[in-house]
Amino acid sequence: MPTRVFFAAVSAAVLMAAGCGPSKINKTANFTLNGEKPAVGYEANKQSAEQTLKIEVDADAGVHVFVVTGMTLDDAVNTPDYELKGKAVASKPDATKDTFTATVPAGQKPVVVVTLGSKSLKASGSIKITN
Repeated sequence: MPTRVFFAAVSAAVLMAAGCGPSKINKTANFTLNGEKPAVGYEANKQSAEQTLKIEVDADAGVHVFVVTGMTLDDAVNTPDYELKGKAVASKPDATKDTFTATVPAGQKPVVVVTLGSKSLKASGSIKITN
């Protein structure tokens, strides 16, 4: 029995070293939101293990940022804010220069959605998503 446990531990270490573990996410994008384009979204790859995403947003006006799972990019971008808030694993309302984290379960594809804030008619800025 101890031989099996040792073999399993060595096999797991070899697979992780070979790149079969969770991949790194490092996505940066600029956005411009207005009445014609009130939301944008960004997908990250699903991971084999639970992951913690770090979201950094820098905007010239308040924006809402939601991290959701179980939705396609198109569906998430076209979903109203009040519904996204209920489905989000994490969110940041009226963000201008903020950083927050979101824990995404294993096997779930995260979608990060940025929408116009409560008092914003237009906003531009950047977002960075890392794990």
